[in-house]
Amino acid sequence: MRRIKGMKKALLAVSMTLALTMGVGLTGPAMVVPVYADENNQQNNNQQNNNQQNNNQQNNDQQEDVASLGKDGYISELQDYANNKIISNGLSKEQATAISNVMNSAINAIKNSGDAGQWSIITQSAKAEMDALVYKIPSDASGFLQLTDMYGTQTAKYGQTVNIPLSFVNFAPVVITDVMVTPVVSNLSTEWPFVPTSATSAQSIASFPAYDRNVDIHAVRQDIGFNFTVREDAKSGYYPLKFNVTYTRKGVNEKTEVVTYIKIVGKPESGSLEEVKDANTSKPRIIVTGFETEPARVKAGETFTLNVHVQNTSSTEGVKNVLFDLQAAPEGTDKTNTYSAFLPTSGSSSVYVESIAPKATTDLKIEMSAKADLAEKPYVLEVQMKYDCQNSIDLTDTASVSIPIYQNARCETSNVEISPESISVGEEANIMFSVYNTGRTNLNNVWVKFKGDSITGGEAYLGNITPGGTGSLDTNVTGAAATTDDGKIIAEISFENESGDITTIEKEMYLTVNEAMVDDFGDGDMGFDDGGMGMEEEQPKKAPIIPIIIGVVVVVAAVVGFIFWKKKKGSKKKAAVDDLADLEDLFTDDDKEQK
Repeated sequence: MRRIKGMKKALLAVSMTLALTMGVGLTGPAMVVPVYADENNQQNNNQQNNNQQNNNQQNNDQQEDVASLGKDGYISELQDYANNKIISNGLSKEQATAISNVMNSAINAIKNSGDAGQWSIITQSAKAEMDALVYKIPSDASGFLQLTDMYGTQTAKYGQTVNIPLSFVNFAPVVITDVMVTPVVSNLSTEWPFVPTSATSAQSIASFPAYDRNVDIHAVRQDIGFNFTVREDAKSGYYPLKFNVTYTRKGVNEKTEVVTYIKIVGKPESGSLEEVKDANTSKPRIIVTGFETEPARVKAGETFTLNVHVQNTSSTEGVKNVLFDLQAAPEGTDKTNTYSAFLPTSGSSSVYVESIAPKATTDLKIEMSAKADLAEKPYVLEVQMKYDCQNSIDLTDTASVSIPIYQNARCETSNVEISPESISVGEEANIMFSVYNTGRTNLNNVWVKFKGDSITGGEAYLGNITPGGTGSLDTNVTGAAATTDDGKIIAEISFENESGDITTIEKEMYLTVNEAMVDDFGDGDMGFDDGGMGMEEEQPKKAPIIPIIIGVVVVVAAVVGFIFWKKKKGSKKKAAVDDLADLEDLFTDDDKEQK
């Protein structure tokens, strides 16, 4: 028992010596050893060498204490060093095996050697080999900016202030600058065992030189440290401490994450991390795996059936006395004007299930109604669960489902104004009316198109019409053919809802289209067709016939009187005949003019 206590004291002395050699106390801040390509580099290295020389004697004394323990002292030191390497670097099983093989080989060499001087050499050689293995293992996404294990895993008690040293090395063949390191703090004591303080602010490193295999990697490392105070209620165990790192490489900003570990010794009554993990893994949980509604599309103002699928995720323990409470998340603009989007038709929102076996699923069915004035969007329904298991009662869980609500798109139109109400083929008529959105959802991509045998054109795009909004149509249609019926034409109004579904409504209106007007003499064809053999089917309105007849009679009487007068003068018969021919020609010309 005394020998074991002596070994512990010797190991503690070695730890103190290493901490002092590296420029960091057990609770004090870590010494920052920046490496620059200027005068600061020489100054910092000189300071580091002075500190190291001042502690050489103490370091030698501590090594003698370890050596005085014999083989067991060196073996114990190797075991602790290997354990720290594995824990602080979060190594995989294969990587940890490689470290263990180096340790076991060195321990066997020490056991088989009777030369005490060789024990120290074997120990230091094994440590160097472990370091080399760790350096080959990328500790972050970049694979080259890594933490060394210069200080091992720190240990701290509840309420104690501890310094967490971080020793960085750069394995990249290029210079890294503007390094910023920030701790990832959590409010959960099981994830972050410290009290958040101003010490959690970021720390910076100006630059790292490019990696050079001919230079000792420890000589160009960069050290920073963070001071944290352990929470009074911290649980005992090893905690991973994560740090975000940003830096500039080749002019590009990059980021990664590094992890170190700390051992926390908490109050006995606070328990351990292992107990928390065991409790979390053993406690059964209920989750929602999916849901359906009937009908599949729930519309505002309608009643629907909700079917929620739940599962007990535990593979070993069942749950019983399970009470589910389904509550719609409150909607509204303020606390005094809130409402539930869904209400159970039975008046109760609770569903009771006697038990759920391990890994089993069950369905919860409840009939609900959606408020009529809901906007078209998804609404959250919370599923609150309370249940018992073998070792616990009144366990709780909460899940939620999101139910989309749809609104019926509705629109109305105003009276139609058509001007003029009758046109000829080739002429245009102006059509105007308004489209009103009387629903609670947008009318998107509103189009108006016209159908009719006697018209063409008129297509118009009205865009989107918001609820309560108006779209105005002002367009022209062209007469294409004479109307053969009552002149009915149809305006097709189409629009999309929020889901992209297209709805089309029809609006009837009336417009008469006549044949085009034709001028009989306007083009000099005398009313005949191209062949000169026929008359037009429709003629313009004729002049009154009675005045025409009177005019003809007067002309004939005058001509006859003239002829008799000439005979009386002894005109020749041939001249009379010629005059009659002239009279006939005159009559024909007059008749044509009257027509």
